[in-house]
Amino acid sequence: APAPAVAPTPPVAQTASSSAPAPEAAQAELQHVPLIKANARAVELDVVVTDKKQAPVTGLGRQLFEVLEDGKPQAVDYFEEHTAKPAQVSEAPKLAANLYTNLPAAPVMDSVNVVLIDKLNTPLQDQVHVHQQILDFLQRMKPGTKIAIFVMGSRLRLIHGFTSDSEALRAALNDPKNGDILEKTDASRSRQDDADDQDQADMHSVMMGGSQGRNGTGYSRSRGSLAGGQASIAGNQAGERVSMTLTGLEFLARYLAGIEGRKNLIWFSSSFPVSVFPSGREQKGSLGSQSFDPGAKEASSLLALSNVAVYPVNAEGMQMDNATEASGYNQDSIGKLGQKAGERSNVAFAMNELADDTGGKAFTNTNDLAGALTHAIDDGAHYYTLAYTPANKKMDGAFRRIQVRLTEGSYDLAYRRGYYADDHAAPEPNPDSDPL
Repeated sequence: APAPAVAPTPPVAQTASSSAPAPEAAQAELQHVPLIKANARAVELDVVVTDKKQAPVTGLGRQLFEVLEDGKPQAVDYFEEHTAKPAQVSEAPKLAANLYTNLPAAPVMDSVNVVLIDKLNTPLQDQVHVHQQILDFLQRMKPGTKIAIFVMGSRLRLIHGFTSDSEALRAALNDPKNGDILEKTDASRSRQDDADDQDQADMHSVMMGGSQGRNGTGYSRSRGSLAGGQASIAGNQAGERVSMTLTGLEFLARYLAGIEGRKNLIWFSSSFPVSVFPSGREQKGSLGSQSFDPGAKEASSLLALSNVAVYPVNAEGMQMDNATEASGYNQDSIGKLGQKAGERSNVAFAMNELADDTGGKAFTNTNDLAGALTHAIDDGAHYYTLAYTPANKKMDGAFRRIQVRLTEGSYDLAYRRGYYADDHAAPEPNPDSDPL
């Protein structure tokens, strides 16, 4: 026999008083619940491994990596390999009229790239070369490559946010409001400025009758006073450039904080007046890292927290000074050539130091800046991410030196060489607005 029909049960309305305690009672109950706070600190490293031909080395296992902090081994808690797969451009799907898609034409990569055009520390003639070389690169940029463009002058400016649209980047760079404007700030100083100062000093010496065989005491004192004044102005300008450069790097790091993955900062400049880590002598000094420039220390910490690797590119290109070009082969001309060579050597040293400290690579003495940009992007697309919890729990602001080694093989490793043990959180990101 069929089962008797059962009438459905009518719904029952539940009131707040019957199903849950009153808000006052709930608040009182929460006050008696114990609150447990946990704080874990981790150091994240991106390690680029290349062979002797500068080709990326892939397929390495976690067990091959050793990490040391201040010479003490650290246990690796996290390991991941990032390999840029060849981008295969697919045909856009056929859509009806007035329909669009945001489907990318190429796979999204694990790293993004920031092009920084430094007009603060670059003479006008070098800015023209950088501009054209970046345009040449954008013409043949690989599909799927994400790039943002910044310009640093008296302030940092965002020219275009992250995109893989090369035409949009070219248009932004050629916009008269952005890319075509050659900047020379009051604090900038070029080779022409140095030459003008020297010409002024030489003209002053002629007027004083000193360069035509006379070397009187009056001329020597006068020329020395003029040179001293010029040196003082140049020194003040250099100090302002350092301050503005560090401020620009801090803003840039904060902007990049909210973006996942590795950020490759390709920095085009004719000089690099800042360092992000203390030198070996400063580390061993009695004051340790506390004696290091506070502005540089802050910029270093922000770049590290935002996972930025610096790839310095010398905007001067290839420089060749020949002693036969010295007018009259006199001692003064040869001395000037030696001074220029020393200045270029200092720039190259600063570039390599920046790259080594942050896990990037420096490109010096080349006119192919577009090729350097391509190489930097390719280099930063293949890397291993390692994370560890420091055995030293003290957050005393001291500098901690990091060393990464491979137990097998003979390869070149690029990675961030240290960090400051500061007790502060990551920078606040604000990628939706212009922070500059």
